[in-house]
Amino acid sequence: NFALLGCQVLNNGTTFADNGVHLLDVSGVATFTNDTVTGSFNNNVWLDATVNSTAVMTSLTVTNGSYSGSANDDGFLVSLNHSAAINTATFTGVTFSNNSSSGLQLQVNDNSTIGNGAGAPATGTATVSGCTFTGNGNTAADFDQGGGGGISNLYARFINNVNITGNGGPAVNVFSSSSSTGGTLKAR
Repeated sequence: NFALLGCQVLNNGTTFADNGVHLLDVSGVATFTNDTVTGSFNNNVWLDATVNSTAVMTSLTVTNGSYSGSANDDGFLVSLNHSAAINTATFTGVTFSNNSSSGLQLQVNDNSTIGNGAGAPATGTATVSGCTFTGNGNTAADFDQGGGGGISNLYARFINNVNITGNGGPAVNVFSSSSSTGGTLKAR
């Protein structure tokens, strides 16, 4: 389990290995509430999984807060590998602004899963709602399946977000990589 509550993580790093918060193979529950993570050299937050990971996060909850001004990558990146999984994720009332690449990126590789597809629409998905995306260099939000040639799964809902303006690429990018060999990608 992991919780970051009401914290400020400001202007961290000088190389591409440097992120504001970088967590590997988190299992159980992860919570970010009312945090400000800004100005990191690479990603402001990176939830990562090692190449042999089997870690299962039962829930990821990101509420309010701001993830902005990453110098070289994303505001908030979730990048899973091997058979790592996040059963349910929610991003509510969060501000993603002025990041070099995407404001929010959810990515599954190999045989990993984000959202297990079980239950009513609000469970078993990654739900992004009530968020603000402004001035990101690439996409506001990026939902990616594939990579590593596995059978990955991604279930996402992008609904009722309040402000999506001034981003450098498409507002929302949903795609399955050519190296994906199956699996499910569902987005609303």
